[in-house]
Amino acid sequence: YSSQDLKHIKYDMVQTGKQILWRHHHLQQQEHSGKPNSIGQPHDEFISEDEVCFRGLEYQTNVKRQERKRLCLAFMLKYQRRLRARALSDADRALRLAHASKKLSLWAREIALVTGRNDFLEAYPKQNKFAYSSRG
Repeated sequence: YSSQDLKHIKYDMVQTGKQILWRHHHLQQQEHSGKPNSIGQPHDEFISEDEVCFRGLEYQTNVKRQERKRLCLAFMLKYQRRLRARALSDADRALRLAHASKKLSLWAREIALVTGRNDFLEAYPKQNKFAYSSRG
């Protein structure tokens, strides 16, 4: 893909994420108000409603994920600046940054593991009997 193609793909993903958030917000408002669902769903003339899949757009549709990512990035940048001010070797700085990054990304890694496990079980339902839940 060219850089222009990638920009268009990213733009389309962001717009789709906004549409999903908008629809979700309005559906929640209707549920709380007791009004029937009358919102039009964004659609494509070639894709039926049954085929609509937002897999891969979780970041665009999950505000909590976006906020956590921003907070982690801000923390890592601040921590990196603080480490530069200390008399440490480059290797020690790198190890400390790696350790902090590992701790901060634990939540995202756990979500990725659960999502991957669920995707696997959906794709291979016969394997379900071999699956176990480590979280109870």
